[in-house]
Amino acid sequence: MKKILNIPTFTRVTAPTDRFITLAQAKQHLKVDTSTAENTLIEALINTAHELAENYTRQLLGAQTWKLTIDELCGHYIFIDKYPVISIDSIVYVDSSGIDQTVPTTDYQVDLLSNQTRIYFLNIPILFQYFILNAITVNFTAGLIECPSILKSAMLLMIGHLYENRQDVVTGTQVAEIPMTSRYLMDKIKIY
Repeated sequence: MKKILNIPTFTRVTAPTDRFITLAQAKQHLKVDTSTAENTLIEALINTAHELAENYTRQLLGAQTWKLTIDELCGHYIFIDKYPVISIDSIVYVDSSGIDQTVPTTDYQVDLLSNQTRIYFLNIPILFQYFILNAITVNFTAGLIECPSILKSAMLLMIGHLYENRQDVVTGTQVAEIPMTSRYLMDKIKIY
């Protein structure tokens, strides 16, 4: 019988409530007047810059809650490759009777200091003698709480670039690569 791959599934439960760039800051950077004519576009560009920065730096921006679901424990560890993890809120498993059980916090240790959070089980629940799909759920909070100034500058540059270049191709101009200063800035805090 072939073993089913134990691939972790990450699901964002709640998105961050605050973006690191406000509408007023973006409009000031773009030198746009205070009218509301382009607010919807600028808000969309803020969200795009936020997502691009998260994807490029491999860091979550703003506190948000997530859940990690796996089928079984491989050894004594669970690894979370979202960064930075603020807290492990709960670990729930389905026991052999199909009932959800919360793992007591005294039964595991958490290492939040590395780029990949590690949860080490001191006592392994009975569950792990049985195979049940999505048997383990780790609920956690993650995300940068404060925005480094270098990241804020990079996001403002991305917003400016997207605002000025609203099409994929600009005709009637000389073709030249646009410098990616924002990428250079984000390289300084990127998680590899």
